Amino acid sequence: SFRGGLVLPIDSNFRSINTSFFGVGIDYSLGTALVRNSETFLSLDWFARSLKGDRDSLFPINLNQRFELGSAANGSTAYAFVGIGAVVFNLGTSDTRLGGRVGLGTSFNEHFFGEAALYFSDKMKSSSTKATSAAFFVGYRF
Repeated sequence: SFRGGLVLPIDSNFRSINTSFFGVGIDYSLGTALVRNSETFLSLDWFARSLKGDRDSLFPINLNQRFELGSAANGSTAYAFVGIGAVVFNLGTSDTRLGGRVGLGTSFNEHFFGEAALYFSDKMKSSSTKATSAAFFVGYRF
């Protein structure tokens, strides 16, 4: 799947770089479940201030589990997800730190979905900046 949306930094050091970022991401289902009654997938995101992407960007990479919460009469399905991995920082200097994400989503139909997620990470070595942010996405599943 592919998704895009708005990322709002919560960490004050991250927010001092810019008050909002755009985010794009891809998810790849592993076709197996590491946890019963869930879906295991890899996610790769890119948070940036501009399309140039030459600096002031982050790349969260996570191994995730998606848990279905239930279906509505209109065919939409609610789900929760949790992931753990790393965040690659490109904020003046480069650094890779432990990170993760949690969130809720809705599949509107077979292809379209919306998600709200909280991203987090350990502090960068060269500063106190963390990837703590709220993200809002719409996406398309192939």
